[in-house]
Amino acid sequence: MSTLPDVKKLVQQTQRYEFSDGLRDLQLAIMMAAFGLVTWFTFDHAQTWLVWAVQLAERFGVVGRWIPLLITVVPALLALIALFVMRLIRRRWLWRDSGFVKPVRWIVPRHVTLISLGIILVAIAVGVLVQRTQPEDELFLLRMILVSSGWSFGYTLIEMGRRLNIPRYIWVGAVGSLATTPTLILPLTVGQTALISGVIWGVLLAMSSIQPLRSAARAAGETRHE
Repeated sequence: MSTLPDVKKLVQQTQRYEFSDGLRDLQLAIMMAAFGLVTWFTFDHAQTWLVWAVQLAERFGVVGRWIPLLITVVPALLALIALFVMRLIRRRWLWRDSGFVKPVRWIVPRHVTLISLGIILVAIAVGVLVQRTQPEDELFLLRMILVSSGWSFGYTLIEMGRRLNIPRYIWVGAVGSLATTPTLILPLTVGQTALISGVIWGVLLAMSSIQPLRSAARAAGETRHE
């Protein structure tokens, strides 16, 4: 029975290893910033997007009409590319001598995921209520969905940081959630709300990756030197 705490600590250390070099932070930063940029372009430059769709449809037919929709998968595509590069860097440099750890599929318990979903659902309900009382702000509900998605993401980061003992995720989740909230009361479009929120999350995550990445690079350099 006395070894149980040690086993739990070992499991925590193994799970934390996936986030120890800061590369996962960079991947999330790229994904969040790209999502904000794509959403901004899709909503605030819809006319340009539609012109492209018409021109491509005239040139390539029905297939060309759907080509502009590919822009919506850019964040996911960049995340996959970043994941590939991240694994390459780890295998050839950072984790070359320490061994490779396959990341677990679920880092946080199921109830954390349910609470994250609940945050979005509650926010949507509030958004619908505000939309009815203030009909002049026609797109408030969409902006609420965007910002509450950030709150949900921030809550998940906080829980990850708390359960894996990674303090930087706690402050990124808290600061990101607070910093994006004022976009709800500012006179912004849906695209501007998404862009500002995406940039805020991207910058915070990129900042959180700096120190871990430096430490991992230094440790890998020292190991290879030895």
